[in-house]
Amino acid sequence: MTLRNPESIHPWTLPNRKSSYRNSEEERADRQTAVEAQLPVWRALLPGLMEKFSRIADPRRPGSIRHKLTVLLTFGLFMFIFQYASRRRANRELTRPTFWEHFREIFPEVETIPHMDTVQRILERINPGELEEVMTATVKRLLRSGRLKALLVEKQYVIAIDGTQKASRGQPWTSEALHRRHGENEVSSMAYALEASLVSPQGVVLPFLTEFCENAAEQQEFEKQDSELKACKRLLTRLRKMFPKLRILVVADGLYPNGPMMALCRDLHLDFMFVLPQSCLPSVWEEVKGLRKIEPNERRHRWGNREQIFWWINQIDYDFREASGAHRRLKVHVVGCTEFWEEGGSSRRRIGRGCPGSR
Repeated sequence: MTLRNPESIHPWTLPNRKSSYRNSEEERADRQTAVEAQLPVWRALLPGLMEKFSRIADPRRPGSIRHKLTVLLTFGLFMFIFQYASRRRANRELTRPTFWEHFREIFPEVETIPHMDTVQRILERINPGELEEVMTATVKRLLRSGRLKALLVEKQYVIAIDGTQKASRGQPWTSEALHRRHGENEVSSMAYALEASLVSPQGVVLPFLTEFCENAAEQQEFEKQDSELKACKRLLTRLRKMFPKLRILVVADGLYPNGPMMALCRDLHLDFMFVLPQSCLPSVWEEVKGLRKIEPNERRHRWGNREQIFWWINQIDYDFREASGAHRRLKVHVVGCTEFWEEGGSSRRRIGRGCPGSR
């Protein structure tokens, strides 16, 4: 449903309720309908993706090739799309007769299904940058064709930025990995990456750009490491270079509301909305507390058993010094939301605050 008619879902929230299926037959019928609805999407996208996969150089010896590179990469894509937790599960699920019948309807020239260990070995040898280029080219094509217009929010595409830890080991496996000290003698290494995902109120999440946090190869342990904020600056620069004219709203958590990051968004012509904790931007919070007494801007909204109270203060001056020592002033808005809802006969409360950039 989300893939075919994203605008038909309520724009405020996805359903938050228990399963509506009354029995297993009803669930199977609904899943079958969902698969049939996705088949036209597969037929439209997969040929283009496989054509792009064919441009990637095959690192294998010609005499040892059994499956084409495009087939291996397509099944690697299936592992990601269907969110299989292991290659063992992917082997079990992707070799089911029903899946094989549907796959052959789209690609009758594929004769056998590769083992997922073979897919893993080929992915280890391919340059990740080439796969990322395929992903970004696909997103660009979808944007140009207008197929993602249903994801627009106030004529802007919303890009969510968030960091995620990919792996952690007790022993260092490469000098570029970040390290963390536990106690006096224990040190762990980790792979940490920043993801840019195209998101929408309908629940669509499309990750398409990654920036890894990595130290210099010759860096000593006591030197300052790479960080999520540094990686975010590199990621936003790449994002704007990739889409120089696209109207973008960047959303991120409470790590990002600081002067240099907001100034970078302004310089790149990116609108932004960052979560604003009470401990961040104390001068802004001082202005907010004073102005709320004389500018009681509020709006109430109720849906279901929940009530939301929105408030906002616009055009707040925020002064800071850049790394070069130059003084700079930005104008920001602060938006808050207090939410009340009833649960089990009791009333609960949640407070959220954001710091959007002004135009």
